[in-house]
Amino acid sequence: MEYFKREGKEKELGVFSDPNGEFVDGDLYLFVMDAVDGKLTMLAHGVNRALIGEPQIDARDANGRAFNQETIAALSAADEFWLTYAWPNPATKNVAQKKAFNES
Repeated sequence: MEYFKREGKEKELGVFSDPNGEFVDGDLYLFVMDAVDGKLTMLAHGVNRALIGEPQIDARDANGRAFNQETIAALSAADEFWLTYAWPNPATKNVAQKKAFNES
């Protein structure tokens, strides 16, 4: 959020989507979704640029769980929360438990 406030949205989204940038560290990366559009459209993704511009509301994890629908529900109750789900590790390609910090 500090980077966003300092640099602005357009620069932030480009920097966050750079797989070789300062916000990617091994299997750790940032992503940004539009929580206002009702579809959780991906605005930035540190390792998978193909997701950018795509709605994520119906995305399912490796276990078939519609975890982004939980995201919408959680954002209506709190400004920030942690979510755990099964997702391919970008470094190993193996499915692993992923923890994502979400903030509105």
